Amino acid sequence: MNYKILIVVALIGGALGYSIYSKKSLEAQLAQESDQLLTQLPLVQFETLENAPYLTADLIKMAPKGIFVHFWATWCGPCEAELPELLEFIDLHGEGVTFLIIAVNDELPKIRKFMAGLKLKPSERRVVWLLDNGSIHRNSFGTMKLPETFLFKPDGSILRRFVGPQEWLKPQFSNMFQPLNSAN
Repeated sequence: MNYKILIVVALIGGALGYSIYSKKSLEAQLAQESDQLLTQLPLVQFETLENAPYLTADLIKMAPKGIFVHFWATWCGPCEAELPELLEFIDLHGEGVTFLIIAVNDELPKIRKFMAGLKLKPSERRVVWLLDNGSIHRNSFGTMKLPETFLFKPDGSILRRFVGPQEWLKPQFSNMFQPLNSAN
């Protein structure tokens, strides 16, 4: 009986410790300016879901409040789990921000099937849906883990980088958009 109590106490302690660690990790990530090597939006070409070229150089002229670049894939479980909340976040904070959601090393039929499951059309939600089957994400953005997200100021300079899945509806992320809301 004492072993069961000890196990329960250990599990509760572990869960509490992990939640404190997660909260501090998120707060630290949100509090710091990006210290990554990437300092500017890379000027590269992706492909739209309709097989048309899409140049990031054009974004600096078209995004009055900023540019949000999110890398994901249908083969990435955490990416699929995170995406519905991210889309809700976009609905709440998307005014004046250009959102790029880029599928990495993925197949168009799988992307379309996933979007259909969310009842989405590529043109909805102020989002540009793109493909990266040529490792632009690795070569130009330096991403190695999915999902990964970058937030750029209107001039193309980096504001934040987020590695791994995020809980986009937390208040910290709304606060993250304050510098962009004061732009223009």
